[in-house]
Amino acid sequence: MSEYADTKWYQYQRTAGTTLAGPWLLAWMVSTIALGYLDASSPLRVVVALLPLPFFGWFLWRFLQLIRKADELESRIQLEALAIAFPLSIATVMVFGLLERAGLQPVSGWPLKGLWIYFVVFYLVGRNVARRRYALGAGQEHGPPTADQPQWSQAELASRLEVSRQTVNAIEAGRYEPSLTLALKIARVFSKRVEEVFEL
Repeated sequence: MSEYADTKWYQYQRTAGTTLAGPWLLAWMVSTIALGYLDASSPLRVVVALLPLPFFGWFLWRFLQLIRKADELESRIQLEALAIAFPLSIATVMVFGLLERAGLQPVSGWPLKGLWIYFVVFYLVGRNVARRRYALGAGQEHGPPTADQPQWSQAELASRLEVSRQTVNAIEAGRYEPSLTLALKIARVFSKRVEEVFEL
């Protein structure tokens, strides 16, 4: 069963992502603080400066594992987040490059030192936009795909389909069209044919 089947999407957003990024961000803070105490000529500065890289590699590996185990809606949300973040990142780098060509030098090298922070912010913004696109509006209530079937809760239906509750939420709200595989699963759960559950 998918790791997201029994976990509400907002819990995943708040806990799993933060937990994975924690060691990397902690290593970055330790590295930044330690560099302030090391002599400018110390050979350890390179080692300390690169300290966050192994932690980032671990974060990336574990994050990709999570995405591969996610249901199809969560995978689409992550893809849309990257689709928003990537062009924004390119635009940011381009702006800094054009300003440098114009003779405007960054103060204390901040854009280069903190450039990765912009990319993280762009990804988080993109993910929030994608999540809001597939989220239900406040106070909206929706029934199951077929009204004459047992009135399962969204959590129960999500468990049966091995997807997240957010996916069931988005399908019922008409904000997400499931893949053929998921549509077949839904039809099987309700003992219906696909064309009886979904309409073109």
